[in-house]
Amino acid sequence: MSTQLTPIMEINQATHNRWTALVQILECQHVLQTKKGSSYKRLMLTDSEGLKFTAIIFSENLNYYARTFTQYRRYHISNAFLIPCDPRYALSLYGFSWVLNKRTLVQEHPDRNPVNLPCTFEFTPFTRKLPLVITLWNQFDEHEGNMLQSMQGPPLLFFGLRLKVTTFNSISLTTKPNSGLLINPPVRDDLQLRTSYNNNRKEINDLLSVTNYRRNDFLLPYPAETNISSIVSATSHFDTMKTAWVKGTLSLPEQERNLSYTACANCFKSIEADTTWIVTCPSCHIESEIQQMSRLTVLIADESGVMKANLHTPELEKFIHFSPKDVQISEETSQSLCNSIATAIKSVYIVAFVRAYEVHFQGTTDIKVNIVKAYKVNDRAAVSNESDNMVHRSNIGEGTSTTKNVSSLAATVPLPSAGEIEKPLEVKNSKQVPVIYLLPKNKPEPILMTKHLVPELPTSSSSPIEQKVSESGPPLALPMKEDVLRASNPRPSKKTK
Repeated sequence: MSTQLTPIMEINQATHNRWTALVQILECQHVLQTKKGSSYKRLMLTDSEGLKFTAIIFSENLNYYARTFTQYRRYHISNAFLIPCDPRYALSLYGFSWVLNKRTLVQEHPDRNPVNLPCTFEFTPFTRKLPLVITLWNQFDEHEGNMLQSMQGPPLLFFGLRLKVTTFNSISLTTKPNSGLLINPPVRDDLQLRTSYNNNRKEINDLLSVTNYRRNDFLLPYPAETNISSIVSATSHFDTMKTAWVKGTLSLPEQERNLSYTACANCFKSIEADTTWIVTCPSCHIESEIQQMSRLTVLIADESGVMKANLHTPELEKFIHFSPKDVQISEETSQSLCNSIATAIKSVYIVAFVRAYEVHFQGTTDIKVNIVKAYKVNDRAAVSNESDNMVHRSNIGEGTSTTKNVSSLAATVPLPSAGEIEKPLEVKNSKQVPVIYLLPKNKPEPILMTKHLVPELPTSSSSPIEQKVSESGPPLALPMKEDVLRASNPRPSKKTK
């Protein structure tokens, strides 16, 4: 295509309509829905200088462009409609987003292979190697998840953007509707992602072999004293920071529900079913056994105030001498264990990682608190000693919000052999991927990651390492589709006779 290219920074609303720019597709999001129910798709584009900006395709043009764009390929785009971008959400100094419609000319650049992405990635180091699980939901499961499952061969790169940190499996990552996943992006060798994986391969395999990504004592080690909040401070920030480390003495209030219940053995969500059954969990969508569980509502008190929280199996068994089966039998025979439990936990000192969540019922909203990880401390002096002796601590578990976003995640994925994929994990709407965070010495931090293909078979999974990229802002505030249409196709003025 022999035409003069216009630099991106020179393209604005005052530019003559006949311009052409050469761009590369960095991210091609799945179709999303606005609050009013209309569909749109967002592309993240970059030019040869690494300047990032977005393009939007609205519902009436989605079919028109359904087969046009391929991630990492380059395209000549002419005469897109420009709309101003909110400076708070802009990806770069360029102040416009492009709206692609049927008047926009799009032609693929004749590259044989995708060229290296010119974007700059900014990596954030972590204090230790940290294995996590990332869950791919819905469209990410159907597209990227199946793509990962079908790939074989050498380790591949995996980048994740705008992921959510959750307290599922103590600490884990999950996709949101506007998350972005980049598989094998063409990046420069100086990022050294594969080199970091190869240098740490044995340690990564050792971490995965003992399934540390499911051990909350490994993911949430005892915190430093500076990371423990007072109860008043923690509760006052629950509207913005949903988790916190707190400490105090335990007591048992009056219980408002049964202490025994059954739950999914994978995600621990409550399910009314017999423990001999195997069901597909409606929460995690994984075929799972039913597990007998126990729960207590406890009070945690410090000098500043009191917090009511729920303590569940297996953390509960650290504080009482009754198994979930014992609690079930006591309730079935109408023999209450509350007095014995109250005596067992009275004045016990606890350091706990708690998570707040909202419960909506009959038009009202209430804040509940769950204890995700608990440490039983014999006396208050031991708390300071325990903190001083802790050398390895996890950044992600200290004050992490369940609504916090991970702006970017980069990974090297060691793929399983063909023999390990004979029985893939059957999941309806999600797939789980173990992840390991590594810290290369004096190098930008990558993330190594792989697909969890076979249940309880650590060798079929592999690893990741986390990093943050410059695209940390919230999603773009989309213009109303009607406003764009009016601006691009103004109505003729009425004529008076």
